[in-house]
Amino acid sequence: MMMTLGYITGHNLIFLGIAMAAGKAIADAAHGIEYSTVVTAMARNGTEFGIRLSGL
Repeated sequence: MMMTLGYITGHNLIFLGIAMAAGKAIADAAHGIEYSTVVTAMARNGTEFGIRLSGL
């Protein structure tokens, strides 16, 4: 247990994956609300950029 806690506290980017998963879960819950224009996803492939709106 102490080795695990040491790894978590010693790694600067460990929270990034957790925060991104939480943000994705929140955005997925907001998707599909009628007439809503909230952006629920953004993606880029190197040449183009796309967004997903909640109500569309």
